[in-house]
Amino acid sequence: MKRAWAAGSVLCVAVALFLSACSGAGDAENASTAAVVRISPSAAPVATEIPALEITRGVISNSEGVLLYPYIEGEHAEKINASIKNDVIACADEAEAQVFTTYKITNNSKGIFSAVIFVQDAETEELISVLPLNYDVESGEKLSIADYFDEENDRWRRILPDIVTLQAQDKGLTLLCDVMPVTDEQLYYISGDKLVLVYRQYEITTYVNPAPQFSIPILQLAEFLKSESPLIKLTASNALNGAVVAPAAQAEKTTVPEIFDASGAGSETPVPTPVQEGAKR
Repeated sequence: MKRAWAAGSVLCVAVALFLSACSGAGDAENASTAAVVRISPSAAPVATEIPALEITRGVISNSEGVLLYPYIEGEHAEKINASIKNDVIACADEAEAQVFTTYKITNNSKGIFSAVIFVQDAETEELISVLPLNYDVESGEKLSIADYFDEENDRWRRILPDIVTLQAQDKGLTLLCDVMPVTDEQLYYISGDKLVLVYRQYEITTYVNPAPQFSIPILQLAEFLKSESPLIKLTASNALNGAVVAPAAQAEKTTVPEIFDASGAGSETPVPTPVQEGAKR
């Protein structure tokens, strides 16, 4: 009788252990499944990507010739195009010779559009000046260099000149004076993951070219950037969605959006195909 009772007890314990193990395994499986559901990619927030702008070649024309510039299409296009045209005309008017312009796109991603206009002498093709342009794609506003940086920490204004001084020495350039702290009017453009400072002829160096440039990796400036600065997104992706191209390398439309005659009146006059790069003004 004792043997039968002992055997029965052992059997009950074994069954209990088995059921407990099954229950534990089931709980573990459920917990694992719940964890998978919690971290499912479909449940994660999705960041909205700002698409690259569509760009074609624009032409400003008068009795003396044409000036080329990047023409933007899409939202805020009218605002950006008006600003670009005004700046290109003003820059060309400053030249003391007949000129033509070319351009290249240096950034077209993460909400920043940057381009550089080159103003050249029509006869010698010598570079006269460089006009960098930078815009916030979402608002259509022109971006000054200060728009990227923390207003509470302006050390970057003194650090950038130190970097320029060191680069000038490495390049063998002769500085005419100490490089002054950066102002909001500093010429610059964005090229990939770099901030490029542009100076006018004789502004800081003896004659080398009309626009000495100094490229600074954005990562070196990370501690000074605003938390919402578009440069942070640009650096994080380390990608340039928009190609860096010169006008002659672009696929162009045969009709530009507007042609301006000397009086400033607009028309829908088609541009001869192809538009020759280096048209005189």
